[in-house]
Amino acid sequence: MGSYDGRLYVVTTTMPGADQAEQLAAVLVERGLVVCAQVSAGLTSCYRWRGRTQYAQEVGMVLKVRDDRLDACLQFLRTEHPYDVPQLTAWPVTRVDEAYGRWAWGEDA
Repeated sequence: MGSYDGRLYVVTTTMPGADQAEQLAAVLVERGLVVCAQVSAGLTSCYRWRGRTQYAQEVGMVLKVRDDRLDACLQFLRTEHPYDVPQLTAWPVTRVDEAYGRWAWGEDA
């Protein structure tokens, strides 16, 4: 366990289906790469791919990641994600409720 310092990141990605997203979420949590993974179905993405506008039904994932696990989490996602070029975005949380932060760092779990 690390020592709570209040720093968390939110990482987002998309997956082609709920089953794959839920399996990936479980692995990320079990390996300690994320403290929480939320899976949301019913997402329609519009993007350019190989010169054409594409639409896809996807499942969104929101991951809460301790700052000391961010690089490992992103590397795992790059390796294990089913897409050739997955959406991987991460940004720091500017404020974390102290009770949630302590839980995220394993101090009050």
